[in-house]
Amino acid sequence: DQGVRVHFPELTSDRRKDFAKLAKDKMEDAKKQVRQHRDIIVKDLAAKEKAGGYGKDEIFRLNKEVQKIVDDFNKKLEDMYAKKEKEILS
Repeated sequence: DQGVRVHFPELTSDRRKDFAKLAKDKMEDAKKQVRQHRDIIVKDLAAKEKAGGYGKDEIFRLNKEVQKIVDDFNKKLEDMYAKKEKEILS
């Protein structure tokens, strides 16, 4: 039982650039989704503030925490993209 052996040709520089561009597009899509989720949370917090569930200080603090989480996640995405781009182009 030897399995199946598949040989792939080496990637050309143009194809590598295409893959790097595709990876960047995927990263941008992920960032966009994170922003959409952040916007949903911010709208929910604003609705709770209007309903009297939270005070302005609490809403400000929570919005700041949400933004910090979004910034950290975006940094991780950029780091992963940089690592993948280096791997693809080398």
